[in-house]
Amino acid sequence: MKKMPTAVIFDMDGVIFDTERVYLDSCVSAAGELGLGDVQKLCISCIGVTEEVTKKRFAEAIPDPELCARFWETARSKTRETLSRGMPVKEGARELLQKLYTEGIPTALASSTRTETVIRELISVDLFGFFTRIVGGDMVSRSKPDPEIFLKAADMLGVPGQECLVLEDSKNGLLSAKAAGMTVYIIPDLVPIDDEMKEKADMILPSLADVWSELKKDA
Repeated sequence: MKKMPTAVIFDMDGVIFDTERVYLDSCVSAAGELGLGDVQKLCISCIGVTEEVTKKRFAEAIPDPELCARFWETARSKTRETLSRGMPVKEGARELLQKLYTEGIPTALASSTRTETVIRELISVDLFGFFTRIVGGDMVSRSKPDPEIFLKAADMLGVPGQECLVLEDSKNGLLSAKAAGMTVYIIPDLVPIDDEMKEKADMILPSLADVWSELKKDA
C-alpha cells in the first residue's frame, strides 16, 4: 500500500486488547486443575477463530461433555477474575485510533468475539466511539481464515477491500484478510511468526505505536 488507506480494520484480542495471554493462562490453569494435560498448543491454534469453532475443537480434545463443561466454567471464571481488574489496552492503540479519527479515516473492528461482548469491552475502556462499524463473530457464518468477516466489514464501511488496511496478530486473521484482498500489517502477540506469515504479511511491526509513522511514510 503506497498511500494512506481509505479505511482501517482492527482485530480486537491481541491487537486492541492484551487479552490473549489472559485467555491462554486461564485455559492452561483450568486444564491443570482438572488433570487435562497441556492445552497451550490447542489454545494458540484457536486464536482468531470464533467461539463456536473453539468449542468444537476443545470438545474433540475433551470428549467427556461433563468434563469439557467444567473446563470452560473454570477457565471463564479465571478470565473474569483477571479482567475484572480492567481490560488491558495494547501499547499505541488509543493513540492510533485518535490519529485515524482526527484524520477522518473510518475504522471497523472485525473480531471473532461475539458483538455484544466486543461493544461492552470497548465501552469499558472508552474506545467504542472511535469505531465506525463493529463486526462480531456472531454476525458471520464462517470463521477466520475465511474472508467473510473482513468482506462484511469493508461492505459496512462502504470501502473496497483493496483500499482497506487490516491490523492483525494471528495467522487465521492474516489469511482471512489476504483472502479478502486487503493489505495486512501483523502486530505479533502470542502466535509465532512462521514463514508463511512472513511471506503473506505486507508488514510486521513491533506494536500499534509504529503503525502511524509507517503509514505517513507512504502517504
